[in-house]
Amino acid sequence: MFRSVFTRLLVVFFTILVITLLVQSALLSAIYQENLRDRQQQDMVIYTQNLANSASEIPMVSLGEDFLYSIRLNANFRAVLNNAARQYKSVIWLADGFNNVVQVTLGEAEDDNNRVQNGTLQVGAKSRYLFNKIFDGETVIMEGTLDGIFTTPMMTVGVPIYSGDTVVGAVITHVQLQSMAPVYEMVSMTAARVAVVAAFVGFVLIYGIARRIVMPLRRMRDAAGEIARNRFDKPMPVTSQDEVGDLVQAFNQMAEQLRRQEQLRSGFIANVSHELRSPLTSMQGFAQGMLDGTIPQEEHGKYLTIIHSETQRLTKLIRELLDLSQIESGNFPLHIKRFDINELIRRVLIRFLDKMEEKGIEIEVDFKEDYCYVDADADRMEQVVINLVDNAIKFTPGGGKITVWTHTASDTAMISVTDTGTGIPEEDIPYIFERFYKVDKSHTGKMGTGLGLAIVKKIMDQHNGSVSVRSQLGKGTSFVVELKASKNQAHPALESGEESVTGDS
Repeated sequence: MFRSVFTRLLVVFFTILVITLLVQSALLSAIYQENLRDRQQQDMVIYTQNLANSASEIPMVSLGEDFLYSIRLNANFRAVLNNAARQYKSVIWLADGFNNVVQVTLGEAEDDNNRVQNGTLQVGAKSRYLFNKIFDGETVIMEGTLDGIFTTPMMTVGVPIYSGDTVVGAVITHVQLQSMAPVYEMVSMTAARVAVVAAFVGFVLIYGIARRIVMPLRRMRDAAGEIARNRFDKPMPVTSQDEVGDLVQAFNQMAEQLRRQEQLRSGFIANVSHELRSPLTSMQGFAQGMLDGTIPQEEHGKYLTIIHSETQRLTKLIRELLDLSQIESGNFPLHIKRFDINELIRRVLIRFLDKMEEKGIEIEVDFKEDYCYVDADADRMEQVVINLVDNAIKFTPGGGKITVWTHTASDTAMISVTDTGTGIPEEDIPYIFERFYKVDKSHTGKMGTGLGLAIVKKIMDQHNGSVSVRSQLGKGTSFVVELKASKNQAHPALESGEESVTGDS
């Protein structure tokens, strides 16, 4: 159940919405009912005070226990009480200071007078508290049945009647709390209807939002299936600028990288197949010719030299493939030691002197310092320099120039190999360090298989260093390698106190 992300989002969001609406509706209903009750109390206090003010204007006759007796005989005031009782559907008591209920006026509210006998209130604890507070000059608000005087809960408001500064009586009004029940029910029903409408609208919005969130995921699922079938020609549309949009963009970038890698892999297989097939075919032909006598005995040496050269090229290709495979698998440990990179470069250049003289390439070496010590793997750094120099020789035409320089700045050693060759197109520069990438796809195997620079990049990454390139078509290319320089740049002979002798002796 709920295996779909869309269903889970819909259920979770809608559940949260419903719970929120229920809590909010209950709170709003309770607050509104409380406000209604407060307003009812205020209205009852006002109209009870008006009655008390009217009673205080009637002439008072003090006849002992018949105090306020004259009010009972005032027809006008009795009419006022009756009208008020009917208007507010209330019970009104007019009492003297001896808890005698001088007047009981019944409105439409229920009045159970089982404890009001012969105009005298049968005092209980709550009614005694009520009268005591009123005759202390306070306005009293209570709720309940007043010790069973009423059969249903009432809201009671008591206001003192003054003669001058003396409390001479009380007006007490009672309204059934049940009379507010229809209003409370109406408020609750209205809140429920609003909650239902809000829940429906919220469900529609949540459905749309959840669908908007899930649709890119479904598209990515379908696109991933297409990629699994080597179909990279359908990038996903980016429909938002949020995290989902960022995810779609990242997915498209991944698909583009996979597409490029697939193209490179296909190109690499074609190149390697050509690299292997061509020399093997020629070696097989030459060997067969020598065996069956097609090639004269006196020319065997020439063709054996060709076979040896092709064997070296195949050996180099296989070695580069193995090196790259080991580096990427992490099974290529570094043996860090301190050595002079300038001396390493000299040895590499001596190895390529014959090839450069054969092409008529001029070599210029510029070491800014006599010694440039680095903490690195010497064998791997030699591989880096060999690949860069070999690459420069391949793409530099006869009569061109290659410049190699080193420089130490702060704790960084920099090595540059610059040529005056054909250069690299600007659109190809971002990809030249990728596996199997070749700038000129029409080059034959003699121009390499596109692994050298990928190996250089991987080795520099292992050293926490970097390799960068700048190039212009027709003007040449410059590679700059940066790695950590050794803290101690002093030559070992100088450290031991020996003098360094240069020049003629």
